[in-house]
Amino acid sequence: IEASKRGLEETLAHIKAKAEDPDLIQMERENALKGTAKVAAEDVSTPFQKAYAQALSLYFRRKYKEANIGFKLMVEQFRKEINIDDLVKLYNYQGICFEKELDYESAMTCFLLSLNLKPLDAVTLRNIGNVKLLTGDITEAIGYYDKALSIDHDDINTLNNKGHALSKIGNIN
Repeated sequence: IEASKRGLEETLAHIKAKAEDPDLIQMERENALKGTAKVAAEDVSTPFQKAYAQALSLYFRRKYKEANIGFKLMVEQFRKEINIDDLVKLYNYQGICFEKELDYESAMTCFLLSLNLKPLDAVTLRNIGNVKLLTGDITEAIGYYDKALSIDHDDINTLNNKGHALSKIGNIN
């Protein structure tokens, strides 16, 4: 893990130093398109976007521990440069990585940080519901799913998760 962290730190430093090199930017765009993150070329034009594409690539390859390190480093290094919506996404991805590693307390911390920044974020509310469901607090999970659905009525993931929670308590209506 320490080697992965050093590697990601070196990558981020390299990206920041070379951000103005058009040939390098083009190469990074091509590499990002080849990755599992499937980020559009026009989106990989800043150091933040490149680091985000790399962390997402790890995430989509289910390398959650390494992805989480990447997301954490991004929060630390780019916090002052990114907007609230991007920070909310980073905290959500961090939380999901912790959730996949069965570290529900750390996952909840990330989701609450996200919720503090954007209290009406449907994805964050759904993610909190997921942790509540996984930890056996089904009633609270349903409450979070309901809050998320009040913001985004058609989110299929939240609807599915709420249905799963309701089935656990025998209420399928």
